[in-house]
Amino acid sequence: MLENLELSHNQLSGSIPTSIGQLSNLIKLAVDNNSLVGVVSEHHFTKLHNLTALWLDDNSLALNVSTHWIPPFQLKSFSARSCNIGSHFPNWLQTQTNLEYLGLSNSSIGDTIPEWFENITSHLQGLDLSHNQIDGNLSRIITNPGLIFLLLGKNRFTGSIPIHLCELVDIKALDLSDNNFSGVLPKCLGNLIRLRMMDLTNNNIIGYVPKSLGFLSYLESLHLQNNKFEGNLPVALQNLTNLVTFDLGNNMLTGNIPSWIGKKLSKLAILNLQSNNFTGKIPLELCQNNALQNLNLANNNITGMIPGCFYNLSGMIVTSGYFEHDYYGYEENVEACIKGIQLKYTKTLRFLTSLDLSSNKFIGEIPDVLMNLIALNNLNLSRNLLSGHIPSRIGDLMQMESLDISMNLLSGRIPPSLATLNFLSYLNLSFNNLSGQIPFGHQLQTLGDPSAIYGGNNELCGPTLLKICNRDNLLDTHISEKEGKDDIQDLGLLIGTVSGFVFGFVGLIGSLYLIKEWRTTYFEIIENVYTWLALSILVTLARI
Repeated sequence: MLENLELSHNQLSGSIPTSIGQLSNLIKLAVDNNSLVGVVSEHHFTKLHNLTALWLDDNSLALNVSTHWIPPFQLKSFSARSCNIGSHFPNWLQTQTNLEYLGLSNSSIGDTIPEWFENITSHLQGLDLSHNQIDGNLSRIITNPGLIFLLLGKNRFTGSIPIHLCELVDIKALDLSDNNFSGVLPKCLGNLIRLRMMDLTNNNIIGYVPKSLGFLSYLESLHLQNNKFEGNLPVALQNLTNLVTFDLGNNMLTGNIPSWIGKKLSKLAILNLQSNNFTGKIPLELCQNNALQNLNLANNNITGMIPGCFYNLSGMIVTSGYFEHDYYGYEENVEACIKGIQLKYTKTLRFLTSLDLSSNKFIGEIPDVLMNLIALNNLNLSRNLLSGHIPSRIGDLMQMESLDISMNLLSGRIPPSLATLNFLSYLNLSFNNLSGQIPFGHQLQTLGDPSAIYGGNNELCGPTLLKICNRDNLLDTHISEKEGKDDIQDLGLLIGTVSGFVFGFVGLIGSLYLIKEWRTTYFEIIENVYTWLALSILVTLARI
């Protein structure tokens, strides 16, 4: 009499017994997210006439049925993510005309969308075919205007993005990333007013970003990275006040960074504008983005000084955990250059707190207030025109894992506090004008090739570089190492000296005032000394 068998998210191993096919009243079978192995064949479904939901996701299962098999069931929901269903769409699927959800992500399909596919999509509310090698015409997929999510990322679809997409008025999540789409983005996408996530990353889309996207007021995540968008960002995008992720990197966008990003997009946690052609200074309004914990402006033509108001970026002081959003199985992601390599963050994205201003034309000193951003685990200021000293408070960034300030005009000593960064696993200070002895610390000695870390700073010395420091280096370095402590000690010494002088002077004057014998003796001594000095001077003058 069993109708529901749900064993999801356990640690079950072994194979699925074929006797499960005898459960003639079974409506739902869910064994997803386990460690099951083996083959699933038609013998597992012999008497499952009432089955409407079959979830096999995230196991090491292979679905192997005969080409002409006709299932005894009519499924409403079928998901076999990360299972092996073969290189072609299984023929038995065309018999399932009541499907509301179909999930075949990462299931080894290398096929063209078959002609019969549109016959099974008329009731679909959710379709996930991502992480395969599927090509073909999207029009065979888009036949139900009631579709709520469509995930087709990481396939081989080509051609322009079809206007038919604009008919999906109920859609909330659209992922077309990592394909070969080209042409311009249809303006009618602004009709998808319920859309919460759109990812078009890694395609060949050209033209301007349509201002019609400003109508998508529920949008929380917008990825347009690595296409060929050009021109200025349309002001209409300031209406996307629910945006948490704004990813526009690797395009050909121009103009200044809009001030409305700071004024209007108050929920923004990720802003990626890297590798475009933005110019001008960083707008001070950007400091109003209190939720911002990942700011990437690398590889543009931005000028001026790093704003001191960055201390307002409280998302880089205390992480907000803004990425707990469910987009129907789509994983929020962003790329970042960490530890010298480009990495994509997905499940660990909420732990990434990053400021990347590299490869621009920033001038001036590194603002000391950046040392208040204590949640930073990546700071990249390399390839700019920054001058002055490395802030002595660099050791306050206790969560730092990757620090790159190479290829600037920095001078002076390396602050000793750098050696206290226990999580630091990547450091690049190369090609500056740094001098003196390299601080000694256990963590600094484990970071790899010293020539890559410190190269191009000819005045640096110490055991790390196998270069003996001369007496001046050691003296200056000793002074540098004691700088922070000496400031405190000097302040204490000054306070003690002044206090001692005041109390001593008051004590002396008080004693002379109250004790007559002391007062008489004191003035007699003063008078005798004065007389002796005067007499000595007169005798000397007489001799001359």
